[in-house]
Amino acid sequence: MYIVQTVLYTGVVVYAPALALNQVTGFDLWGAVFATGIVCTFYCTLGDLKAVVWTDAFQMVVMVVGFLSVLIEGSIQNGGPAKIWENAMNRSRLNIVDFDPDPLRRHTFWTITVGGTFTWLGIYGVNQSTIQRCISCKSEKHAKLALYLNLIGVWIILVCAVFSGLVMYAHYRGCEPWTAGFVSAPDQMMPYFVMDIFSKMPGLPGLFVACAFSGTLSTVAASINALATVTFEDFVKSTLHNLSEKKSMWISKGLCVIFGTICTTMAVAASLMGGVVQAALSIHGMC
Repeated sequence: MYIVQTVLYTGVVVYAPALALNQVTGFDLWGAVFATGIVCTFYCTLGDLKAVVWTDAFQMVVMVVGFLSVLIEGSIQNGGPAKIWENAMNRSRLNIVDFDPDPLRRHTFWTITVGGTFTWLGIYGVNQSTIQRCISCKSEKHAKLALYLNLIGVWIILVCAVFSGLVMYAHYRGCEPWTAGFVSAPDQMMPYFVMDIFSKMPGLPGLFVACAFSGTLSTVAASINALATVTFEDFVKSTLHNLSEKKSMWISKGLCVIFGTICTTMAVAASLMGGVVQAALSIHGMC
């Protein structure tokens, strides 16, 4: 189940920033998909978990800087945070306490608390990408501390994402790009917004692309590494006994290459799933 879920989910994650890069720069969509897959597979195969952890730390910084640049410039162009908040309030964009029992509505109190609980329990309770990082810590105390730090990091990213949405809503309240036909998918609205507000600032659209790719590279690298580890521990070692350390190392690296290829190929399927966020949530939910 874990292998199936992770392969499907990683396909979505590879596809998302490629779509952003295609919108922002005109770079070929599938060229970006395969470039992402090749880069991740390369450093994951050579550096194992240590490479994943160090690159993750750097990529987190890039993600936050990218988000902050969008938030600051977007706020300046739309009258400041107070004006953006007022606009969202007046147009009922902040009705977060909704007790509608309909399970088909995406954001209600029940879908977020019940669905969110099971989704995050799956990610933090049994997901190998998380568990192997905890196991790699020096002690249980270090693992707990790492999880608390991770919680703060996730809060920062989620708050930045939500406020970026509010800034974008304020910017396009009179003419929404997707309805107007300026973009071909909802997932391209954020890159379009970035190109719009940073059109006269060289380099900053590139920072946003780096931000989008940082999120992808960190997730994909961890997934490939975890898939290789799970397959080796649960299938290879139980089938092939008395493997030497050298053979084990080469089999692990070979599995990284195989799963890197499979996950990249899955991005083709992700392009048919109708929305990156919806596809990711659906995959987690089903599993």
